Amino acid sequence: MQQIRLDLSANSPLNWEVEPKDGIPILWCLDFGFDRPGLSFTNQIVFGSHLLAMESFCEKVLPAWVEETHGVLMYRGNGLFHDQIASDLQLGEHLDELRGQLSEDISLTRSEYLFSINLLMEYLHRLGSRLPEEVQGYVDLQLEGGRSVKAQLLSKERFAHIWQLGEEADVQVGVCLPPDGEFNREVDEAFESILIRLEELGIAYRVIPEGLIFEEWSGIDHLVVIGQVLSFDGRRNLRGFNAAGGNVVYWGEPLDLVYEEPFEAFCQRSKGGVVENLVDV
Repeated sequence: MQQIRLDLSANSPLNWEVEPKDGIPILWCLDFGFDRPGLSFTNQIVFGSHLLAMESFCEKVLPAWVEETHGVLMYRGNGLFHDQIASDLQLGEHLDELRGQLSEDISLTRSEYLFSINLLMEYLHRLGSRLPEEVQGYVDLQLEGGRSVKAQLLSKERFAHIWQLGEEADVQVGVCLPPDGEFNREVDEAFESILIRLEELGIAYRVIPEGLIFEEWSGIDHLVVIGQVLSFDGRRNLRGFNAAGGNVVYWGEPLDLVYEEPFEAFCQRSKGGVVENLVDV
């Protein structure tokens, strides 16, 4: 795949000359200048210039190469915007609101990281709305932290229409991601342990937010859940998953479902990263 970088920053003249190689899929890498000093996510003039640049790209460049286009990369980086948040009173107030919704033992650093990713993805989704339906938008987030932190930051609830580059798609095991407000030290450690164990066994998995179980269970045979933080709607969706032939793998106490088993029993049945469906055993 060929990657072609285009400057879409606020100072760009928007006059691009591109010469893609024939027959090789294109990943357009758009640089909005998010890493440049002085960028403000709340400045409507800056957003207006970014929106104009996106529209110009979609009108001047994309139509001639849409068939060869694999996707449009809208951001590459670690997703941390500490300086921008610290220098913006409005963002600081919104960050305080988010902290009030999270567990008290979630670190300030992690809550700021969550806020940064929320801020970035909301901004990019507004810009990405200008892309044609047949063109997929991407980000390449090079995140810091453990598996649990990364899974939370990459929640599908933040990535509705813009996807993380290189996402795993065809897997049979899902891991249910608790809502942000349910993450505390105990839940974080449990979630981290689950992901580490699956990786040690060579079991590919997809993280599925609790709120998207119904929408995301297609192709999933086994869904790992931390039972003590499941909501009423989450439990109801698990019964639907059971009814569709899915097996629930619980960490902690049993959930009184038709098809369920403890996490360790599930792991012991793993053979070379493959686990038979309990419904068929």
